[in-house]
Amino acid sequence: MKARPLHARPGARYACYADGLCCTDIHAVGPVTEKERAMLSMVSDGVVRLNTILEEWVMTMSPDEGSCLFLEDGKCAIHTTMNGLLKPSGCHRFPFALTKTPKGGRIGMEVRCSCQTLMPDDAPEVDCEQVAPLLLDEDGRPESAMVVEDAVPMSEGVTLTFSEYEAFEAELLASIAHDGLEAALDRAPYADVGTPWSEVANGMLSETLVTRFDAALLYVADAIVDAHGGGSEPPSRERAWTPAYDRAQARMTTPIDPETIYARWASESIWRMHWMARIGFEQHRKSLATLLDIARRVATRIENEGVRKDRAAAESVTIVETVGTSMWWWCVDERMSNQHPTNELSHEQ
Repeated sequence: MKARPLHARPGARYACYADGLCCTDIHAVGPVTEKERAMLSMVSDGVVRLNTILEEWVMTMSPDEGSCLFLEDGKCAIHTTMNGLLKPSGCHRFPFALTKTPKGGRIGMEVRCSCQTLMPDDAPEVDCEQVAPLLLDEDGRPESAMVVEDAVPMSEGVTLTFSEYEAFEAELLASIAHDGLEAALDRAPYADVGTPWSEVANGMLSETLVTRFDAALLYVADAIVDAHGGGSEPPSRERAWTPAYDRAQARMTTPIDPETIYARWASESIWRMHWMARIGFEQHRKSLATLLDIARRVATRIENEGVRKDRAAAESVTIVETVGTSMWWWCVDERMSNQHPTNELSHEQ
């Protein structure tokens, strides 16, 4: 599989506005390589820790603020130290990741930080050559998060060549932009996963609130309960990512269309193709339809707290992207049926 030429999703934009959310326990900041761990140990033995779930070394978060120990006044204290050599490669790279395909490298992005979700429409387009150095490993070789072979699993019994998939995907992404996300996905949320969705929610609700990730998980659980006739008001929840979004809203004095926020998230999720490591496209499509319904319910809840409409949508996307790329959700979408409802691909080739 090839790392060159590099391709960004058509229309992809990104800029870092230093809101600081990506340097918090909204996710595991890392992984940290052994070489980076040795260098960081010169500063302190406690700045990295072993994440037993990922089995990777990650940056330690402060117990009170839930942020990286090097995050000071919203900025990284080691960003320029030793010409940036102390800063782990995963931090330099975020939110970018490389997917190798038969036709070159795809630059994909995780859409979980406020710099992406509450992003102005005139943000700069992704420059592949500027991003390229961030995608190299310690030996200077392209480091891929995902490798896509020529056979792309679509639905039960249906596999496309990568060229066929590209044509299908291009049509789908264009439909998202033109017809709207629900119409393009064309799937009902909450497909059968072999167990009542109430049980899925109950498992999430059993978590104790410790990190921003835990807070996001509880919001997802509340939305699932609401979608399945919960009937009562959910308990008050902490929006632990509020400081970053306060900064984001302060720089975004002109509201943007919330639909562009949802479309950017789903389009990137399709484009980076990380789903292919576990499931077929039909399962991912149903998963996105479900997460979109959850996001809209979360956004309505946050709006009802007096939050601006686009910010509420942006926070909801942070929540579903965070949970949707976790092992919690993987256990859910892997159980969704990979059978197309009509046994044919929609958006025919």
